[in-house]
Amino acid sequence: MTLSNAANDQVYPAVAYDSQANVFEVVWSDRRDGSSYDIYGQQVTANGLISGSHQLLAGSGDSANLTWPRIASHGSSQFLATWQREVSSSDHNVHALRVSAANGQAVGSVLNIDTAAGKENTPAVTGTGGGEYLLLWRDDGVIEAQRIGSDGSLLGSVLTLSEATGGIRKEPAVAHGSGQSLGVWSDTSQSGQYSLTGRRVADNGSLTGAEIFISPYYSRREWTALAPSPTSSESLLAWQQAAAAPTTDIFIQRVDSQGQALGNPLNVTNQAAAQEYPALAAGSQGYLAVWRDARNAASGLDIYGQLLTASATPTGSLIA
Repeated sequence: MTLSNAANDQVYPAVAYDSQANVFEVVWSDRRDGSSYDIYGQQVTANGLISGSHQLLAGSGDSANLTWPRIASHGSSQFLATWQREVSSSDHNVHALRVSAANGQAVGSVLNIDTAAGKENTPAVTGTGGGEYLLLWRDDGVIEAQRIGSDGSLLGSVLTLSEATGGIRKEPAVAHGSGQSLGVWSDTSQSGQYSLTGRRVADNGSLTGAEIFISPYYSRREWTALAPSPTSSESLLAWQQAAAAPTTDIFIQRVDSQGQALGNPLNVTNQAAAQEYPALAAGSQGYLAVWRDARNAASGLDIYGQLLTASATPTGSLIA
């Protein structure tokens, strides 16, 4: 299955599943017009078939680059897509848009999540209890969060999830299960090398406990993605991990409801090229992982995917 091979680059894929419509929605940044990056979407059926055509969701007439899209569903025939808008090299904003699971088209207008001066970027989003969403982003090195209603309204005040002040915190991911959400991000505050750190948020917006140390330190363990299990209270975590240049691989790790790692990480790509920027979604029987792939870089960067069972085992052939 080829999700997009239009002219120029299609990058930063993200995917979510809506249980009521029984459909995946994949979004990505797209430069098919040869100028700035826009946000496109494509629906995929639960058994891996393309449904309908590409939809231009955001960016028409906008000269700024719209990048780092993420998407989630709360299971009621609606998705929420989010992205960063690069106003300049030192000014990034976070926006969001509701998307219909019935036809993949935009619902309402673009939401302004954080448009203050500075670098507000790398958003992540999950559907939560009561038909709401929880959206995380990086605000000049601090990980913040905002609850959003199904009608697009901003609920309550902005939450600060990260506690450390030294080092680097970036690239959050978030998933929901058992009445709470787990946010995860890359963090160098402990040793100067990247570990994966998390924190839990209750559905009412209160923080549960302190930060959680999830993974060992590693020189380049970045770009996290997280999805709740379709059959249990655990989640599946994915990230890109540098190997011998130019290789970057995609790894996955099961995580329990308290944020503790289960078993060992699994390399799902293992190609002599750069596989980067993973995204995950849980379906009714397993997961769909997608990423940017440079194995055919001479003709442009592509989007690849892999179905995984509920126990995080790859199944079927690679989707390309």
